[in-house]
Amino acid sequence: MEYNSKTIEFAKKLISFNTTNPPGNQTHCPEWIENLLKEHQIDTRIIEHDGTRNIIAELDFGPGKTLCICGHWDVTHANEPEWESDPFKAIEKDGNIYGRGIADMKGSLAATLSCVLNIKKHNPNITGKILFIAFGDEETGSERGAKRIIDDIADELDYIIIGEPTNMNPKIARRGTILLNLKVFNSEIDASDALHKIINSLSEVNKVNMHYEEPEEFCSIKSKIINSEEIPRDTTPDQVELSIDVRHMKLNTLDDILNKISTSLDRLGAIYKIQATLVTQPYNTKEGKLLETAINSIIQTTGRMPTVETNDASSDARFFAKKGLEIIELGVNDSTIHMPNENCSIKELENIEKIYYKLITSLLGN
Repeated sequence: MEYNSKTIEFAKKLISFNTTNPPGNQTHCPEWIENLLKEHQIDTRIIEHDGTRNIIAELDFGPGKTLCICGHWDVTHANEPEWESDPFKAIEKDGNIYGRGIADMKGSLAATLSCVLNIKKHNPNITGKILFIAFGDEETGSERGAKRIIDDIADELDYIIIGEPTNMNPKIARRGTILLNLKVFNSEIDASDALHKIINSLSEVNKVNMHYEEPEEFCSIKSKIINSEEIPRDTTPDQVELSIDVRHMKLNTLDDILNKISTSLDRLGAIYKIQATLVTQPYNTKEGKLLETAINSIIQTTGRMPTVETNDASSDARFFAKKGLEIIELGVNDSTIHMPNENCSIKELENIEKIYYKLITSLLGN
């Protein structure tokens, strides 16, 4: 079998489309992907929501499991003056490719496209279906992307691979985010006692960190004083306002977290007001054949044992996770995502395509 990798060529082409979101630039990039797939006789359809085009392509090898491999082609703002080169013109330098989105996540999307085309061409000994999905809205919350599509396709899926940058390690969970606004008021006649109570309140909030052996029980809290610059030195403020960033897994609900913080503050006799905003829900996926096969594919390709990871940032995986499916996120290095001079090594791009190919053909193989 003559495997013809097009990952680097496709990555450079994808970078050439300025798909900054917002606004999303919904014409040239999805058209190029759609035409490429159709040129190779792959059944392709467009699902559009509020002007955003999402591409779904299907390879059918008969009865069996259905695997979805997906990603997004929109990118964050580049702030071009901070770049050493045009962010929308791929540059090769010192074994790396530079360009907006090469790591998040046009590089993995290019590897996925090349992998799917080779599977179509060589028709390996597999059964089942492969769905390739390219979402047009991920960087602004997925309201016009995965969130709107998942209900239409989830029932037919068994495995989901999302090409988010993960440092070549499979990711099976992400923590949710809750933002809290806490105001602690000065109700003391004795100013020194009031200041002491406010400082202790801040200390107590930062202590409400729950670290357990199981990753789904993880919770961490970070806080900072919002109005510290307005407080003159050697004076006691009427109130102190705190911004609190909570990262949590499923076993720590919003009510649980608020109760823990309130209990700590009540012990001090503090007078306070707290408001909560749920930003993203946490998710974790069940471990199974998908994760096991991904680990083996990484070992066979790179010669190293990967680390199974979870972290804070949000992704489209949270929408699939609601359906109880086996999911992994797996992609290239994330060290420069959303930054000036975003880059990825050519070796990693080549390896991630090999990993995807091994993973898909192993999962669906006879």
